[in-house]
Amino acid sequence: MYFCQPEFEKIMNMKSLNKFYAIFVTGLAALTLFLSGCGTKSLSPSEVVRYLNSKFGCISNDWEFEYQGKWYPATVPGNIHDDLLHNHLIPDPYYGTNEDSVQWVADSVWTYRLYFDRDCAGSRAFDYRQLVFEGLDTYAEVILNGKKMTTTDGTGCPNNMFRRWTFDLPDDLKDKHNELLVRFYSSVSIERAAAETLPYQLPDARVFSRKAQYESGWDWGPKLITCGIWKNVYIRSYSDYRVEDVYVRDTKPTTDTAGTWETTVEVNVLSDKETKATLFVEVNDADGVNLTFRQKVRLKPGENKLSQLVEIPHPKLWWPNGMGEPHLYYYTVRLENRARKSEHAPVVHGLRTVKLQREKDAIGESFAFEVNGKPCFMRGANWIPASSYPGTMCRPEGNDRYYQLLHDCKAVNMNMVRVWGGGVYEDDAFYNYCDQFGLLVWQDFMYACNPYPGDEAFLKNAQQEAVEQVTRLRNHPCIAIWCSNNEVHNGLEDWGWQTSLQWSEEVNAQLYADFHQLFEDILPNTIKKLQPDGNYVSSSPTYGWGHQECTTHGCSHYWGVWWGELPFSVWPEKTGRFMTEYGFQSYPEYALWEQYVPESELHLGSPSMNNHQKHGRGVVIIRKAMQELGYTKTDNLAEFALVSQWVQAEGIVQAIDAHRIDRERCRGTLYWQLNDCWPVASWSSIDCSGRWKLLHHRLKDAYANVALAVRHRGDTLMELYVVNDSLSAVKCTVEWTLDKMGGNSAMSVTGNKTVTVPSDGAVQVATLRPAGCDRMNATLKINGKKVATKTSYFGMPNYKSLSLLF
Repeated sequence: MYFCQPEFEKIMNMKSLNKFYAIFVTGLAALTLFLSGCGTKSLSPSEVVRYLNSKFGCISNDWEFEYQGKWYPATVPGNIHDDLLHNHLIPDPYYGTNEDSVQWVADSVWTYRLYFDRDCAGSRAFDYRQLVFEGLDTYAEVILNGKKMTTTDGTGCPNNMFRRWTFDLPDDLKDKHNELLVRFYSSVSIERAAAETLPYQLPDARVFSRKAQYESGWDWGPKLITCGIWKNVYIRSYSDYRVEDVYVRDTKPTTDTAGTWETTVEVNVLSDKETKATLFVEVNDADGVNLTFRQKVRLKPGENKLSQLVEIPHPKLWWPNGMGEPHLYYYTVRLENRARKSEHAPVVHGLRTVKLQREKDAIGESFAFEVNGKPCFMRGANWIPASSYPGTMCRPEGNDRYYQLLHDCKAVNMNMVRVWGGGVYEDDAFYNYCDQFGLLVWQDFMYACNPYPGDEAFLKNAQQEAVEQVTRLRNHPCIAIWCSNNEVHNGLEDWGWQTSLQWSEEVNAQLYADFHQLFEDILPNTIKKLQPDGNYVSSSPTYGWGHQECTTHGCSHYWGVWWGELPFSVWPEKTGRFMTEYGFQSYPEYALWEQYVPESELHLGSPSMNNHQKHGRGVVIIRKAMQELGYTKTDNLAEFALVSQWVQAEGIVQAIDAHRIDRERCRGTLYWQLNDCWPVASWSSIDCSGRWKLLHHRLKDAYANVALAVRHRGDTLMELYVVNDSLSAVKCTVEWTLDKMGGNSAMSVTGNKTVTVPSDGAVQVATLRPAGCDRMNATLKINGKKVATKTSYFGMPNYKSLSLLF
């Protein structure tokens, strides 16, 4: 594949080589790699790709959208809310209570328009031309020069935000000014109509659409149900044959760096005739590896599945952050005959094995990961979409945001992020950065918190979505596990829908059968077929937090702290086998609220502040935790935000410590949540502007590979531990001081101890009592060098002392 010069120049203007690779190295997004007819190649390309994104060189005008009979500038990728906002046609939905004033947008029909010339479709010498949308949100029809187009797969009109949509272009394109219209219909109206066809009621009609579920509003996000061309759009022209997909499958891995790692490169080629060709596979890395493999092949008309064994001597393994280097190899595939060649963009691949162990044991059932044959304790967070406008994350500024947020994860020693099932399958850049930073990904399929339809059309749509997403992401070494959904089974079991929605026994049985068919049949079988070594779990959590098995079996979402309003002291006894979710809210700093709330409403309880606190009891629960930690009530917003962050940091760090100390039981801790999609009081450790809350600052020590951890025994006793996630035993010295914040420096108690902590182990260093002090400061040293610190409290510091922590 080749593409035109302007696109290449735009990509090459990225800030760094790492960011350049993060945009283009995987999947079909990699179609944008190669120059169109601007080299001195003796062979003609069998395929040319020309992008129709905004501001790209081969379109006559830029995109527009229609509003009240007039056409306004639009940005693609993007969505209607962002376009309306930038044309000053709606107020900023993030500001004050403006969210309510833009709800009409979701009930409207929106049309986008582009004029393009025939040159965008490549030379007339090509036999086939296709218009490809990588993402349309959600119900759309595509009209070219007044004629409605039909998708190549027979669906008719696009109806799934998470699928790629392809249309055959006619031969009679005009030389100039071809009119392309994309019309989006209201998902809300379609969902209402679908709900009325059922003889029973589901909790939320949003489930009828294969669309980002969080757009309908969540307890941390606004209700902004949008639409638009949210991913890349291009014209693909080709003749003879083209490389459709490349899968690098590890067929004989080894952890012996003196040995040979075998991969099989599986190449899917579409050909329109029988022809002979040569398949080339090249493997390179940053350390000078340069391997070439070739074989003669005979292509038949239609789909051809080719394979090439690749042996990599002295392999360098890909390791998660903290365990070693996340080494990457680049596989390039091309196919040549005497006249043409088709080249697939480099596939980035890391040599690693990831195995999920679920075994019955004396506690219940384990949930533990091994990476390259070594036990790996997971330290991380839950990722939600980084914007309420998902299309903006597919632009260069979205790439920058991916980079910063994921770099912030690496900076505080995380090794895993969970892509939550109510959002989107993220852009390629997200997974490329995770590959580079050594961040494993727990990948949910996009289903959350509701039962889903089980009719034939829905399941067929869902299956094709899974095929496309697994195919797109399976080469990434960061992908550690696929999970079918977030809390769907939990909801069926525990959330009382049977009573509140008056389901009969027959309806309840049908919904469980639908659950089984999608989440325990279609999705796992898709993984088994397309990524045979992939790990899969049918739902998260395994048991809801009200069940005793929540702490003994599988993965756990423990919400007894927060939803159950229990104190932080319950963390040790409520530690599960793998903590996929738990959390506590805090407020962003006052400076953020000044940007999004009118000055007259900068106080708790105002309409604007209430609109940016989506949990009905959020303020009450935060105040309750403050009081339990000894802090008196305050109505000052700046002070409340500051103290809420201290409470959140203290509570979550106590949970992390409990999980890491109890590592014979627990094998991972992923707090809820990393980030925000708009300005809001939430469970995040980084607010929507990218500013770290106090929790994120404290994670650098709490998540250190070798770290200090504390277990509290009431208010008058704390146990100090060293935990070791490294691959070798560590001899270290711990020094600690007990003192009183703001008090007499003479009132202090000091101590130290040298211990050896085994790999993947935890060792108790001391049992400490306050002795008139209220704070413990400890330092961990290895070979005399400070590698971690720890501050913990016997009570709650006062406001003046808190201000020193930021």
